Amino acid sequence: MNDEKSRSLEDMLRIWEHRNDFMDLGAETLETGESIRDFLFLDSDFLRKNEERLKGFDEGLKIEYGLGVVTLIGDRMKDSPGVASIAISAIKGINIKRGIFAPHTSQIIIVVEDKSVNAAMAAIHLKRDEMNHLPSKKAPKRIN
Repeated sequence: MNDEKSRSLEDMLRIWEHRNDFMDLGAETLETGESIRDFLFLDSDFLRKNEERLKGFDEGLKIEYGLGVVTLIGDRMKDSPGVASIAISAIKGINIKRGIFAPHTSQIIIVVEDKSVNAAMAAIHLKRDEMNHLPSKKAPKRIN
């Protein structure tokens, strides 16, 4: 949806509807120069029931059903180069619809088709040891 119009939608959902079961996946600028923002809703029934109402915020709003997320969270992830590349290489046969890398929260969010979530989780879990043993960019603190 249009980035400028997304704020009104987000306010309506959080304040008026008391909904927190969605994620703001961030904004991106298209080749046309238009800035758009993506949201991921965890309750597809809510979307289906309110699709026309939501489109009232932006007539160009597009809704895509059947998506899911795999989220990687780790204390040292933001200081350990290679975590994202290991995770993504583990799921090379799965179509990634969107990837969000949030170093300030040590979080990686990978959006895939809902039917691929379990396979993606299993493949990434097989690489846990490799990810957990990556060197950290931060040197350990010395106590004198």
